[in-house]
Amino acid sequence: MKVLYDYAAFLEQARGGVSRVMCELIKREIARKDVDGQVFAGFHKNIEINQLGRTFPGKIHGFLLPQILAKQRLFMPVNRSLFIPFARRFAPDLCHYTYLQTPPVPEKTKVVITVHDLIGEIFNGAGKTRVTQDRKRTLEKADGIICVSENTKADLLRFYKVGDKPVLVAHHGNSLRHTPVLAPNLPNAYFLYVGTRGAPYKNFDLLLRTFSHSAALKPYAIVCFGGEAFTQEELAAVKQAGLANRVFHRQGSDEELAGYYQYSTALIYPSKYEGFGLPPIEAMGFGCPVVASSAPPMPEIIGDAALFFDPESVEQLLEALTNLLTKNGVRGDLIERGKQREQLFSWEKTSLQIHDFYRSLLGN
Repeated sequence: MKVLYDYAAFLEQARGGVSRVMCELIKREIARKDVDGQVFAGFHKNIEINQLGRTFPGKIHGFLLPQILAKQRLFMPVNRSLFIPFARRFAPDLCHYTYLQTPPVPEKTKVVITVHDLIGEIFNGAGKTRVTQDRKRTLEKADGIICVSENTKADLLRFYKVGDKPVLVAHHGNSLRHTPVLAPNLPNAYFLYVGTRGAPYKNFDLLLRTFSHSAALKPYAIVCFGGEAFTQEELAAVKQAGLANRVFHRQGSDEELAGYYQYSTALIYPSKYEGFGLPPIEAMGFGCPVVASSAPPMPEIIGDAALFFDPESVEQLLEALTNLLTKNGVRGDLIERGKQREQLFSWEKTSLQIHDFYRSLLGN
């Protein structure tokens, strides 16, 4: 079976959820004896696919750009023009597009796409933004569709007519499961927030409002790991909430993230919507309790291994944090439930599901 992966996610992200998911799949798929797998990464800025290129020489074709040069509007059409003859020569049985840009492949090649979320459709409506327009075109090309949660599949079927195209639900695994831990250097006990903050659906403002209203939380800081540095608007909001010396931004390696998970009082995950929601699974693997929004798909992914709260309610989040801090046995129970829950999510299991899905599309 000849499988081809394209460049889009690796030019979009230096590091990020979509590119990490694709790299986890790619490194397992191209290692299979019954697969001739190739990645045309083209000109890209992605650290992980660059590392995989050293692990699988001759399988991954691309050039890591300096960050200052990695402008998508310039290199996306360049990559497209180079990808087309590469795909023609390779003649894959199947192409799994890594994101929403979908350069042409040979006529008999089956096409697979992954739907990571439908945030654009839910908050803006289908076809109202460039992302949702791209997704519509990509879905029309697809022979098979992969969704990262049952909730994402339900959203897909709500917004799009996919006909009889097969749809596979394949959960993420935990990429940090065997990551060494670097202990953080922080003087205070802290709660952890992981990921970007800027989009309204991320609901980061709820944390600020909750901590600003609570005397019980005064001994605790908030550490925001990942995403961009605080904007001036965010710094002003932190100051207005009276939290100027208690909210910190950190970026770093997987080993540093693992340390922040392991030494955290808890992960707070307040999103109003996610496609999958990986940080709670990562946290559970390091014995970090999870306090999470009850918005979908968090209950599907987390099960009974978290304290849930209404993402619109400061009062419910504060109650959950208070229970975690004051009620006997709650924290230890969450840690144990989390460790059991995390074991259900495996990249080996997910990649095998997807491999079988590829084979079913090819009729073997």
